[in-house]
Amino acid sequence: MSTPAILFFSNLYPVTWDPNRAAFNYQQTQCMAGRAKMTYLVPVPFIEWFKHRIIKWQRQPDDVTTFPYFYTPGAGRRFYPFFLLLSVIICVVPLVKFASAQRVLASWAYPDGVCAAWLQRIFRFQLVIQCHGSDINVHIEQSNRRKQILSAFKQATCVVTKSQAMAKLINQYDNGICTKAVYNGVNVDRFTLKVNDTLDQKLCRLLFVGTIISTKGIFELVECIDTLRLSGHNIHLDVAGKGAEMERLQSCIYERGLSSHITVHGSLPHELIAEMMRNSDALILPSYREGIPNVMIEALASGVPALVTPVGGVPEILKDSVNGIILTSHLPDDIAEGISRFRSQQWDASAIRSSISHLNWENNVSTILDLFETN
Repeated sequence: MSTPAILFFSNLYPVTWDPNRAAFNYQQTQCMAGRAKMTYLVPVPFIEWFKHRIIKWQRQPDDVTTFPYFYTPGAGRRFYPFFLLLSVIICVVPLVKFASAQRVLASWAYPDGVCAAWLQRIFRFQLVIQCHGSDINVHIEQSNRRKQILSAFKQATCVVTKSQAMAKLINQYDNGICTKAVYNGVNVDRFTLKVNDTLDQKLCRLLFVGTIISTKGIFELVECIDTLRLSGHNIHLDVAGKGAEMERLQSCIYERGLSSHITVHGSLPHELIAEMMRNSDALILPSYREGIPNVMIEALASGVPALVTPVGGVPEILKDSVNGIILTSHLPDDIAEGISRFRSQQWDASAIRSSISHLNWENNVSTILDLFETN
């Protein structure tokens, strides 16, 4: 059997100047590259692209093509797929790649998946659209964007979701859309089992990994840490990630006098995230919405309990008091209650790791490749 060629199209992919971006997509496609000939097409916001590609002349690997995505930041979101399509046409090289493609994996529903679906009508390649979380949870709530997304999904060979909950949500809008829930994997060689699974009774060390934005519940988490600290708890929170509200987060920590209780590390390489995971007592994610956060799976693979709100597909993987704690909500009091329950239990790191033994990139990739072959 000949090796299939796949064009991976997504704004979520590591670039030279942001090598830690979208580690989940990088891991998936690296695994896929062992079984398919992969090329990568990555739209980059035009200001960022000109800064790094033209002014600083930062190059990408030969199989990765970046191009400027021209759009109106913060306005006219309903037109973003159209802006992306225009960018593909104006830059020519992306258009040529779509024209010669037989299989396209568009990893992000809006605007990437919508734009790819429009091009599929012209070039007739097989199209699989991969959804992750907020690309559905946020955009599908807006009527104009919803119409574009559902139309694109009907055009696709199949829509891959990261949870059963997300697939169900899509089919509630249109049960004629082909959906397939395919859980992400985890690099078990990198996220190894923590050696010491005994909690330090004097210090509770928690880890937050994610984008620094309000909907990740980070500000409620800071308030919770402040409350616990004032009530005499010896607790420390490590924060790994970057985002639009980083400055607000740092100000909040400073104003509350929490600099010795919360350490903000910024964006970190994947291997350092794995090391921090093994040195933490628990991962904590009080998000407003999620698909299935890959960092949660990585924590469980490390034998580290996860404290996460029951949003999206989280309850499909996280079982309360078995491999973590289901937080009642993202509110500070509920986060504190979850931390208290976590500290009152004994945890078996090996059992936690075993709970996600079925989640690996090989299974993920095999399922997606089968979608291309069988349709």
